[in-house]
Amino acid sequence: MNGQSPPKNIFVERAALVLEASGLNGEILRAYQAVGGAEIETMRLEIEIEAEGETAERRRMRDEALDHQNSARAVLEACERRMARLERRIDAIDRAIAET
Repeated sequence: MNGQSPPKNIFVERAALVLEASGLNGEILRAYQAVGGAEIETMRLEIEIEAEGETAERRRMRDEALDHQNSARAVLEACERRMARLERRIDAIDRAIAET
């Protein structure tokens, strides 16, 4: 710590990043819900296929559920990568603030 005050814009930048991270937390939650819903739907269809037999319609519905599951996972992974970048930027700002 050098005793000097950090520039005010660094606090504005940090606040903007924290706000962005907060919004991204909501996106991550929705992505987790989408993954979970798609997994449940896939399992339901697989159980139905096992119990009642596979038809073209059930196979199509299961394949659509699997596609939705994969898409939801891709969204979740992208959100988590964005969050990791935001957290690194916030950490860097915190270190810069601590050094002043």
